Amino acid sequence: MGVSTNAILAFGFDLGEDLPEAWANEEGFEFTEWAEKKAGMEWSADDKDFWKKRDAMLAGLPATLVTHCSEECPMYFLALPGSVTSAHRGTPIPVAATGEPSGRQLIAMRKFCDDLGIQWKEPAWHIFSYWG
Repeated sequence: MGVSTNAILAFGFDLGEDLPEAWANEEGFEFTEWAEKKAGMEWSADDKDFWKKRDAMLAGLPATLVTHCSEECPMYFLALPGSVTSAHRGTPIPVAATGEPSGRQLIAMRKFCDDLGIQWKEPAWHIFSYWG
């Protein structure tokens, strides 16, 4: 097994080492699985469009959770969907200059945080790493 080091660029805010209380009690928490469950989605071999529907559901969420730092010492970042870009070790990628997200996106993200009891921090562009 090799080691991958990735650079991640995203708009949002750092949650630190601990998951928010809404997710902290879940063993091996996976954001995508949580979102599927919340949306009432369950994979079925008969559902040929499941992945397309799941991707659309995730893109429509007001926030997404990004794991960073390392597998052994995970840290968490709450980001706007669509703002997350990763560059894998040895693979430079161009990054288009982007402006600030819309007010509507920020209001939805703040409501998402309020609904889950996540302490709001003023979001901004961040670059961070993941070693896994």
